[in-house]
Amino acid sequence: MKRSILLTTVLAAALMGCEQADEAIDKAGSAVTDTAKETVSLVEEKSGEVLDAAKEATNDAVDGVKDAAVNAVESTKEAGAGMIDGAKDITSAAVDKTTSMVNDAADTAKSVVADTVDSTKEMGANALSGAKDSVANATEATKEKVAGATAAVAGLAAVPNKASGADLAKGEEVYSTACKLCHDSGMMGAPKLGKADDWGSRMAQGMDTLNTNAIKGIRGMPAKGGKASLSDDEVKAAVAYMLSKSH
Repeated sequence: MKRSILLTTVLAAALMGCEQADEAIDKAGSAVTDTAKETVSLVEEKSGEVLDAAKEATNDAVDGVKDAAVNAVESTKEAGAGMIDGAKDITSAAVDKTTSMVNDAADTAKSVVADTVDSTKEMGANALSGAKDSVANATEATKEKVAGATAAVAGLAAVPNKASGADLAKGEEVYSTACKLCHDSGMMGAPKLGKADDWGSRMAQGMDTLNTNAIKGIRGMPAKGGKASLSDDEVKAAVAYMLSKSH
């Protein structure tokens, strides 16, 4: 009997415990739900504040960037204007300097040209004067040569008559043995046989002088052409022979 009452009591207590547990669970669930709702509400509230703060910060940043850009543009404009003015000044100074250098170069060139012209005129005058002197000297020399040649021609023309009493054949023989070596080739300045120009100036001195020089020797030619055994008449015959072949 007692055991039955005890069991009944225990069961009753257990049932009461279950009801209390269920009630506790319900209370806990309600509390969790309320807390979650409050958390979500708080998060939503904080998220809105953060979003607003972010928007405000973004707007401030955009405004700052705009202001900085405007300031940069203004600064760039001012700097550009200053650079343009500086470039204009530098260009103007360069143009002035270049103009001055060009003018100086032109003045120098004019001076050099003027000096060159004066120098050329002076050189031309000197050259003309020298040419006149040279022409005058050449004219005189030509006159002398013409006179000598004229006299030589006249003298040579008279040789056959002067030598008519001489043995020209003997003169040719003497020429071949004593005179030919030098007078055929013009060696050592000897007048060449048959060349009237070589004999003209010599004939201008006269036959007597020509014969004397041949007999005694003159400059590179030895006396009697190096043949001391020749007589004076034989040397004269050789001279007459050479003159007869040279006019």
